[in-house]
Amino acid sequence: MRAHVEQRAREFSTCLPRSNNPTCTNDASKGCATCAPAPNQNNCASCTNPNHVVDPATGRCGPRPNNNEPCKQDAAKGCATCAPAPNQNNCATCTNPNNVVDPATGRCGPRPNNNEPCKQDVSKGCATCAPAPNQNNCATCSNPAHIVTNGRCGPRTFTPVNGTMLSDNRGIGFNGRPITYQGRIGEMIDIVSAAPFWSLNGRLIRGSRWSSRSLGSVTWTYDNKVHVELKHGRMMVWVNGRLQRQGPVMALSSKTKCHVRSEKCHKGGWCDNRTVDITRPGISITVSQPFVRQGRKGYFGNWLEVQVTLQAEPRQQLTGYLGQTILLRAN
Repeated sequence: MRAHVEQRAREFSTCLPRSNNPTCTNDASKGCATCAPAPNQNNCASCTNPNHVVDPATGRCGPRPNNNEPCKQDAAKGCATCAPAPNQNNCATCTNPNNVVDPATGRCGPRPNNNEPCKQDVSKGCATCAPAPNQNNCATCSNPAHIVTNGRCGPRTFTPVNGTMLSDNRGIGFNGRPITYQGRIGEMIDIVSAAPFWSLNGRLIRGSRWSSRSLGSVTWTYDNKVHVELKHGRMMVWVNGRLQRQGPVMALSSKTKCHVRSEKCHKGGWCDNRTVDITRPGISITVSQPFVRQGRKGYFGNWLEVQVTLQAEPRQQLTGYLGQTILLRAN
């Protein structure tokens, strides 16, 4: 019996070598209570402080993040803290200590390799460089809203363009080329639209010839409805169902304005076109009843003409007789 006890004592007194496998508890600053299973045993599974949580990006314990902060609403940004106002949607620091904040986007990402030729000039905003021999030019941009122009990244530029709908099936597209519209008398046609957001439609009447067509009414719809129609030879305008008088500019919802210009005639018997302007950010529309001069006098035409000016690049492909004449640019 004595020999058996001594044997057991020798077994328990034998020291085993310390494991060389690192664990999360070797670094007390991590605050780990337990470690994640292999192969992530260097990361915490739970925290010694019950008010802390494990950051999945670093494997360390820390205060529970306040995801109500603006920059943290999009978890993909990887923000640890947010920049002060008015840039509170941008990261100030990153949850992953190996990442850095991209000043162009306010998002966290891998530290850029600024040894690449195009990135030597940070003002270019390059995310990647073009292949040789153009390696000094950007291939893609760090700001996803920017495009590459002449080797540099910057905002898209857009030159305003005009499109018109005239009488007798004629028109001119945003590309400057003639177009022809067709349809039956009384049919509503799509002039230009960005469905399902806004639309500009026209109703056809007989043109100057039996077989030709012109516009007898035009309707703009975008939260508001502006309807322009010829009644007994005179252009009339209704805004949301109410007849609009000439003169004052009417401010509508969605930053839209409607202005029925005052009718103006001149000595000698000729007049300016009867006109209504509809404007909102990115687009302006002028609907007019043209004055046709004959010698020193003239008359108002029994049709409507429309001019549409795009002042900003459309966010989607437009439809309609005018809309199909401008193509959405690829990124």
